Amino acid sequence: MENAIVMTTAVLGIVQAFKIAGLPAKYSPIVAILVGAVIYVAMAGISPANIITGVVIGLSAVGLYESGSRVGDKDLISPQEKEAYLRNRNK
Repeated sequence: MENAIVMTTAVLGIVQAFKIAGLPAKYSPIVAILVGAVIYVAMAGISPANIITGVVIGLSAVGLYESGSRVGDKDLISPQEKEAYLRNRNK
C-alpha cells in the first residue's frame, strides 16, 4: 500500500493512453478500476484485500482525473475567449 500514490498516477497514465488509442471516455472509470486491480494484484499477489486495494487505487485515479479536469471549468473568461481557446487547442 505504500506505493499507492505512484500506482494511482501510473493507472491514470495508462487510462489516458487507452483514451488516446480510442477508448470512449465513458468507459475510462471502469478501465481505471480494472487496471488498478490487475496491477496491484500482479505486484502483491492474489487475495481479497489486494483486489480491494487495487480497486481503490483505480477509483483514486478516477477521482484525481475528475478533480483535475474540473479546475478549468470555472467561467473566468468570456464565452468568446473560451471558444477561441477551444478551437486553437485542438490544432
